[in-house]
Amino acid sequence: PGAMAPRTGGAGRQRSFGYVREPALGFFVAGSDIDDVNGVYFRVDPTTEPSGKATGHNFHLLYKSTKSNWLLGLAFAPEDGRYQTVGNMNTEWVFVDGQADRLAHEGETILPGAGDRWKHVRRPSRFHPGEFEHHHVDESMDNLPWQVVGIMDEERLRQLYNYQQHHLRLVRDALHAGESQRAALPAG
Repeated sequence: PGAMAPRTGGAGRQRSFGYVREPALGFFVAGSDIDDVNGVYFRVDPTTEPSGKATGHNFHLLYKSTKSNWLLGLAFAPEDGRYQTVGNMNTEWVFVDGQADRLAHEGETILPGAGDRWKHVRRPSRFHPGEFEHHHVDESMDNLPWQVVGIMDEERLRQLYNYQQHHLRLVRDALHAGESQRAALPAG
């Protein structure tokens, strides 16, 4: 009597999940060593976005980075069969660096996963195939986006964008202050 025993049974933390039926308004991406991959992406119209058309993809959904020329899109498999999609599906998610597909993820979902669900790919734009031939691609796991968060609320997306802009200003100001201090140091 009175002895302590480890707790057994009982209600633990419940885990729940839901289904997403609508595409995200944007994405917050983080965790990649490729700085331009990270950041806030806003949904754009794939039929009118010039940078989306320039990739040669037929996008179902397209998101544009607010701090770089990178795109994140759900693309249909190419009709000309110039490559196989990841998972050999009808669609795949791709990160495009402005010239070429750099990362790809299985499609058939309106929210991509994160981390090692992404694969390194080397696919130049079909409009600029020669520009990528000698481009070195680092296939480190550190390049993968380890956080890919779909943002479903417009106000939250705006907040994330404002936080990102504030952070970028702080970094820019700190770098500029460092340059000013170095310039003021005596030579020698």
